[in-house]
Amino acid sequence: MADAKFKLPRYLKLAKGAMWIDIDGDNASGIRLYSSTKKLIGRGKITDAKPVPKDEFDNKNEKSFGMVEDKEVSWYFDTTTIDNTKLGNVIRAYKNGILEKADINKPPAIHKQKELPRNFRQDNKGDTIFSGSNKEMYKKLMNLKFPELKEFVNKFPKSDTSKNNLMDLFDYEKRGFNKFSRPRLEVLDLIRDKLKEYGPGMSMIRKNDLD
Repeated sequence: MADAKFKLPRYLKLAKGAMWIDIDGDNASGIRLYSSTKKLIGRGKITDAKPVPKDEFDNKNEKSFGMVEDKEVSWYFDTTTIDNTKLGNVIRAYKNGILEKADINKPPAIHKQKELPRNFRQDNKGDTIFSGSNKEMYKKLMNLKFPELKEFVNKFPKSDTSKNNLMDLFDYEKRGFNKFSRPRLEVLDLIRDKLKEYGPGMSMIRKNDLD
């Protein structure tokens, strides 16, 4: 039973999480609530009779949770329409910051999944990972400090493999694939100078389809 002395706002919405379902138990409120309009965010089933279709992420993306059309879902509810004896879970969720006051004239925006830059993709956990062809060179740029990177580059032997690795290293640095997310002139100059050892007239960047 709800606390008679506690007053809930009339309209509530989700503050945390992708969904709120309070339809089980003796004092269930019957609320089925989602965090955006006209889009269902989540996995599994809404009810046994209405399964959630799988999205392009197979409903496994923990970051965006996947999104499928559902025009019947609600992003807020009216607490005055629910019997006072069935508001216990709602009050607990409100007190714990899971639910919050809603302005029904300001529905939430539908968030589109951001486009990832070339050479990157999302795994099934929602993490952005590098998908280019030379992961070792990418890791070096991400992890080595400049003195360490300088030592690494200067140790490259004269071979086709080394030349290709240097070209990839130059390409990735130029794209800002490092911990600073921007190209560093001193690193580009370092790799360019090393590439000169492999002879004149060589293209500095290999044209690869890295996706």
